[in-house]
Amino acid sequence: QSEEDTVLASIRAGRRVDHFETIRKSRDGRLVPISLTVSPILDANGTVTGASKIARDISDRKRAEQQAARTIERDAFVAEATLKLTSSLDYAEVLRALSYLAVPFLADYCAFDVVNTEGTVIRAATAHVLPGKAQAAEDFRARYDDDDGPTSPRRVMRTRTASFIREVTDDIIVESARGDEERLARIRSLGVISYLCIPMIAHDRVLG
Repeated sequence: QSEEDTVLASIRAGRRVDHFETIRKSRDGRLVPISLTVSPILDANGTVTGASKIARDISDRKRAEQQAARTIERDAFVAEATLKLTSSLDYAEVLRALSYLAVPFLADYCAFDVVNTEGTVIRAATAHVLPGKAQAAEDFRARYDDDDGPTSPRRVMRTRTASFIREVTDDIIVESARGDEERLARIRSLGVISYLCIPMIAHDRVLG
């Protein structure tokens, strides 16, 4: 309503409104960004008697702007990640820095598991947009992690194959709980909506 009031106030004052960007709903219910140009129609005495309106669909332009913004953000992330990777020889420090960089740019939660010199898989770094949930995720992992489960980091490292779930539905959550009500409640409390786990490989050696 405030947008319309602004436009009407300008028209009543005899001022043209150029390229006013707003959102309108199409006949099929879609929200469409438009650029609106409204010009007052004056009679011989200069009195406003009406208005002419031209509306242009600017969906393509908005998509291009969003893509350009994402590209800028991605390039900035890659540059910062490269800086972190070269800033220290301490891998644990580097992974901690990368985990905090990845959240929230790439995800709400990020964790790195690595294979130490004894061949044991350890959790090297974690970050979460809600610090309390990071600990909850660690507690869940310590209690329920299944080395042979399809989402297990150890399985990903062993098979050298990424695990990706585009959308973690409630059906998937219920199935993964295996009938354990407490486990089901804990999974739901984590609020996972998608999942990606990838192996870190260098010179044909799995690092984590």
